Amino acid sequence: MDKHYSLERVPEVAEGDWNYKDQDGCSWCSPLEWLWTGVLGGCGCGNPDHMSQIAWEVLEFHNWDTLDKADKPAESIVYKSDAHYLMAYWLNLDHLKLTEHGGSVAWGWLTPQGRQVYEIIKGLLDVERER
Repeated sequence: MDKHYSLERVPEVAEGDWNYKDQDGCSWCSPLEWLWTGVLGGCGCGNPDHMSQIAWEVLEFHNWDTLDKADKPAESIVYKSDAHYLMAYWLNLDHLKLTEHGGSVAWGWLTPQGRQVYEIIKGLLDVERER
């Protein structure tokens, strides 16, 4: 893995002011905050909630390869905005390698690491919905 993240340091549901903590004691408000700052190395300045939402949308879209062919989206989410397109490139960076480039970043798919990150976040979001 990379210096930005380790799948051995994933957030777990915690009690108190912070909703999630990893094994090193780092605290996260949400699974998407972990994605943006803990996995992608983004910073908490500006509008991190917006960027973490874009990161999740693009990561979630790249999970399309598990769908039946009939459910394949007609258009890639990366065309939604320039930020979505840039995020598709970011997820494909060699040191992260969360997506496979394929014919274009618009229609890439999750790598095994990307699928692990996706499953971790999806599981935490499911727990969050149940609270």
